[in-house]
Amino acid sequence: GVMIEHLSATAGRLTQIPGSVSILTTQDRNVWAKQRAALEQDAQNAEYLKLIDGGIIVLCLDQTPYPSANDKAQHLLIGDGSNRWYDKQQVV
Repeated sequence: GVMIEHLSATAGRLTQIPGSVSILTTQDRNVWAKQRAALEQDAQNAEYLKLIDGGIIVLCLDQTPYPSANDKAQHLLIGDGSNRWYDKQQVV
């Protein structure tokens, strides 16, 4: 609906930040827990993590063309880890 169209248009104007924090969620649970604790030492990071934790799902708005169905399936399932938050249910 309208909300998905708005989110898609907004996401299209954003640029991906190098070194995305979400890739840390691909780590072993104990490693990610230590990394998260370190991030939470900064008040702004702690607030961002709280916002993410409060969400029910992560909605991934991928717009990349893929050369084959296999490439698309690979990306939709795991991507490169930079735009997936593996502590949440993924909706692609």
